[in-house]
Amino acid sequence: IGSLRALVWAVTLLFLMIYVMSIYLTQLVLDHRLSDMDQTSLPAGQLVRFYGSLGDTVLSIYQAISGGVDWSDILDPLSSQISTLITPFFMFYIAFATLCMLNVITGVFVESALLTAKRDKESYMVNSVHSVFGLYDKDGSGTLSRAQFHEALESQELMAVLATLDIDTSEAGGLFELIDIDRQGELSAEAFASGCARLHGPAKALE
Repeated sequence: IGSLRALVWAVTLLFLMIYVMSIYLTQLVLDHRLSDMDQTSLPAGQLVRFYGSLGDTVLSIYQAISGGVDWSDILDPLSSQISTLITPFFMFYIAFATLCMLNVITGVFVESALLTAKRDKESYMVNSVHSVFGLYDKDGSGTLSRAQFHEALESQELMAVLATLDIDTSEAGGLFELIDIDRQGELSAEAFASGCARLHGPAKALE
């Protein structure tokens, strides 16, 4: 859901830019057509085809950045019939839209997707740890002793959690001592989940 929200906002920003650009170009073409009602040449026909209405303009400049039409084709009637000064302005729009806006949209979506995946992974870890600790917490104290913890390590559920976190399962036997930094001789589910997050990755599991 978080990724979808970010994507919607990014796409909305892109289409807002397209809409503003379309209003300007449509008005520019309309003023030109009103000032010269006798144009009947092919470029004028192309001008009407690409910029005859606001909807046509929105579609045209969207196609220009999405590959639906070559952007030089829709620039040609503007530069040949109205002004060559439109060319650098239009080139700036194409460069900004393709090199900046589309890359920003991609970056926002990818970053949001990665953060969502990270949160889902952390949620899965916490829920799984609580489930395993609940199975082996025989006395209902909310913690596992060293013996209970080593018994829990033999379960497929806990080994799956460690594998998901990229913690070397061959080093799992030393996890209790690594996480029990205050040497109380017992671990709560919260302390274990927090410790696993700190020890995330094979290299850190060996430290």
